Amino acid sequence: MAGVAAAHLAFLATDISIAEAQATGWLFKPEPAVALAPSWNFDELSRFPWSALFSLAGAIIALMFVTVMSVLLNVTGIELETRCEADLERELNAVGAANLLSASLGGYVHL
Repeated sequence: MAGVAAAHLAFLATDISIAEAQATGWLFKPEPAVALAPSWNFDELSRFPWSALFSLAGAIIALMFVTVMSVLLNVTGIELETRCEADLERELNAVGAANLLSASLGGYVHL
């Protein structure tokens, strides 16, 4: 913040306008307005290699078990540290919902 304030004070002292500072490269130019692109295009589902899904079934099941074990170990550690019992069903539901939401928006699975 101090650097921004110092730069603007220097521009004021030398009679350089914001537009001139941007044109000479001292300041960033404002980005043009951009519209958000939808993350889902259902037309792309026709090109999805559905046959590969069966060969990945083992990896998907293993990922589910690793995620569940990771959540259970983390919750157990927190229970031991706080000496308070956690609601495991609520924790697993929360992680599952977060993973589904993250995956639907193009994110990664949280372990």
